[in-house]
Amino acid sequence: ELEAHTQKLQASEEELRVQQEELQQNNLELEERNRMIRERNAEIMKKAKELELSTQYKTEFMANMSHELRTPLNSILLLSRYLAENSENNLTEDQKESASVIFNSGNGLLQLIDELLDLSKIEAGKMDLEYSEVNIADVLHNMESMFLPVAREKKLELRVVNTLAEGTAIEVDKMKLEQILKNLLSNALKFTASGYVELSVKAVKHD
Repeated sequence: ELEAHTQKLQASEEELRVQQEELQQNNLELEERNRMIRERNAEIMKKAKELELSTQYKTEFMANMSHELRTPLNSILLLSRYLAENSENNLTEDQKESASVIFNSGNGLLQLIDELLDLSKIEAGKMDLEYSEVNIADVLHNMESMFLPVAREKKLELRVVNTLAEGTAIEVDKMKLEQILKNLLSNALKFTASGYVELSVKAVKHD
């Protein structure tokens, strides 16, 4: 009985030794994982600090650039408005129209600068939409006035087609809509070698 008891004790000790070795191995693996997690966290913290510093530099840069951009832009707006008003009645209709295009373009650029400076919206991924009733014909007229000189310079024809009823208006953010149209027309004129570029508007019926 004593011998059998001794054998059981030895078997228990062997089992305990194996368990201790497995436990040590698990502890080593756990320590390795913890080390990797600490290194990864340190790397994440480093990148977060770099991003924070980069954001700070970006904010300072844009704030400085806003002043640099606004100074000549305000002069352009003032002079173009003065020309568009034609107080001395010495400009042709085309010249007055050109001055109005410069003034409207400058105003659009000024609004873009304001949006770029609103970093809180950009960083949060939110850009507020300001809906209002917009006359389609007015938008098309603005696009035609702005891009007709560009088309003429490239010897292209700019066609603006409106099949909607006169006075048709939609609820939309006018500035965002015109930004999209400006990008599309700018690219179309840029990559068209000959012929024409057409901007057409028509009603689409949904089933």
